[in-house]
Amino acid sequence: MDAVSALVTSFMGFPRLPLMAAPTRLQRLEALGEELGVDLYLKRDDEADAWGNGGKVRKLELELGAMTSRGCDTLISAGSWGSNQCRALAMYAAQLKLRAVLHLYGEGEPREVNGNALTAALFGAELHFHPASHFVDVEAAMRRSAEAERRAGRRPHLVAPGMTDGAANLGYVRMAYELSEQSAFAPLDDVVLAHATGGAQAGLMLGRRLTGSPWRVIGVSTMHPAATARAACEARAQTLTALTGSSIDEPFWVHDGALAGGYGEFDMDSLRLIGRLAKDHGVLFDPVYTLKAYVGLAQLCASGAVPKGSKVALLHSGGASALGGLLQSAAVDYRGALVRELVRGEGP
Repeated sequence: MDAVSALVTSFMGFPRLPLMAAPTRLQRLEALGEELGVDLYLKRDDEADAWGNGGKVRKLELELGAMTSRGCDTLISAGSWGSNQCRALAMYAAQLKLRAVLHLYGEGEPREVNGNALTAALFGAELHFHPASHFVDVEAAMRRSAEAERRAGRRPHLVAPGMTDGAANLGYVRMAYELSEQSAFAPLDDVVLAHATGGAQAGLMLGRRLTGSPWRVIGVSTMHPAATARAACEARAQTLTALTGSSIDEPFWVHDGALAGGYGEFDMDSLRLIGRLAKDHGVLFDPVYTLKAYVGLAQLCASGAVPKGSKVALLHSGGASALGGLLQSAAVDYRGALVRELVRGEGP
């Protein structure tokens, strides 16, 4: 066990199943930082495991640790048809000889499913498809599956969408310890990450407090207006306080200027930016999370909220491996447009 893992495990005392290669790299992006006017580093959680599961693995280590410590044999979770979490759960369930039951929400017909949903099926997960509008009833659907599994003699473990419950968000406390060690000789000023359910930001904030690190934590919302996103952080923080006895006694900073229509929404301009960053800087971002975090950071740099010359870490949470599936399942033929522009050189 590495020093960071030992420290966090001894402090927290929660079961953890080691899955990821930690600490993940903190890579300097000098040219891209010059564009933004900051000293930019990329926290490479997209490299957390060898299969492209990204930052989900941080939470999965604790979810699966809790599950196996209780003797459970079936994972039940839910997400969109393109859910990275559901794909990761299916993969690790197969590796650990566990059963996986997944409720997937989206538009269209199941026969059209591709990308992450298809991959989850290949790993042997039992898939249940629902219209996107039924996601409000996701907890009831998962409970019904749990009851069915118990009647069949199995021991289910429910994993909330986003892994927002329980000890999973302690994985980001561990990230704070990593960042503290990696920047010990030249401390960071800001850590910027995509905000969805608030757990990662709450975990980083708690870890920042425990390590005494000076950097600010800035969440870039991918789902909700800032006030709603802050409330989500506060709810996740209360759970962490109940688990650890340590509180977060400062406000959460959430920037909502990069929502671009809401969760999972993107357009050709987003894809062109992904292409430019890939071509010019050799980094590949997904349009749902990391690209929006980058756009939010660029906005904050332009406004002066992140001062020029600041040392900034941008969290790359992964997801780029699912880009093809996202493009194929989108209502607009973005894939065809990209082929025309990038491969055939036809231009926008």
